[in-house]
Amino acid sequence: MKLFLINKSKQYALFFWLSFIIVLFLNVLVWLYLNQVEAQFKDELKARLLNTNQLLSRLLIEYNENVDINLLMPDNKSSIEYLYYQQPIEDIRLHSKLQSILLVSPH
Repeated sequence: MKLFLINKSKQYALFFWLSFIIVLFLNVLVWLYLNQVEAQFKDELKARLLNTNQLLSRLLIEYNENVDINLLMPDNKSSIEYLYYQQPIEDIRLHSKLQSILLVSPH
């Protein structure tokens, strides 16, 4: 009977450590997977923002000859300058699937 109890306690210890190692291994795999997803997300976001930045820069250079972008005012949405740039910027926003475009400085 005593031998059976010792053998049973060894089985419990073996199962405990085996399950502990399995859970630890699964956690490491999930951590590695999440790091890969995060890196891919950052790379895609960086590429999209660079693409949008290049499009906006080109737009501002091409359109700047006709209407001075320095006259754009955030509170004056009925100005000629705002209306002139509104559609191309909105097209870029929709094409790039962005929520909004914030023009900080024309330079």
